Amino acid sequence: MSLQSTMMKAAAIYALKKASENVSEDDVKRWAKQAIDRTPAEWRTTAIDGLDTGLLRAGLMRASQAPNAGTLVMAGIVAGVVVGAGAALLLAPATGPELRKKLAGIFGDVDPTRPENATSTSASAIPSSDLSSSETATIGGTRVSTN
Repeated sequence: MSLQSTMMKAAAIYALKKASENVSEDDVKRWAKQAIDRTPAEWRTTAIDGLDTGLLRAGLMRASQAPNAGTLVMAGIVAGVVVGAGAALLLAPATGPELRKKLAGIFGDVDPTRPENATSTSASAIPSSDLSSSETATIGGTRVSTN
């Protein structure tokens, strides 16, 4: 027997002796009665609760508590639908200005030096063939009238 195992046994005996010094005979009788009065279902519940507590402290769980495969598949499908809908909104066919406007609404302002993003646009930037004499147009978020 090694010195280490002898020391561990001596420490265990000392701890049991110290723990039992403060236990009265009435305490032992009360505990024995409680143990006898328990049903097998209560013993099982106590054992399972103790097991669950120990597993949770270790960061584990019993297989019966883990989510089943159907739940995981449904969660994956829902996540895929959400990501797909977001991608469809961003990647739907749109003209350059429409797409930039959409992205600016999502991510904030884009480069203000681009003509599409300017706060005011002169009438000379609007091709005369695009507007009749009484039409209005929106360019870079600014409503422009030919009147």
